[in-house]
Amino acid sequence: MCVECGWSNVTVEDIAAAANVSVRTFRNYFSSKAEAITASHLERVLRIADELRVRPVTEHLWDSIVSAVQAQLAPGEGNDGGPPHD
Repeated sequence: MCVECGWSNVTVEDIAAAANVSVRTFRNYFSSKAEAITASHLERVLRIADELRVRPVTEHLWDSIVSAVQAQLAPGEGNDGGPPHD
């Protein structure tokens, strides 16, 4: 929504409505719209870190990084802000 409408044109109320939750429910999970937006990025970074940990130790670092990032950006289950990280 922020990409389409601009950061200042999107409110917490807009985000809550798009997620089909109340503002109160939104606030139970996030303190601000910035926190809500960055949460999905944090989850993606944590999944990339998990992917890096299982790469072969003999693989070159750059190849491991590229593979881990591509695995998270590829279409498929869990790559679109999927389930929370443990």
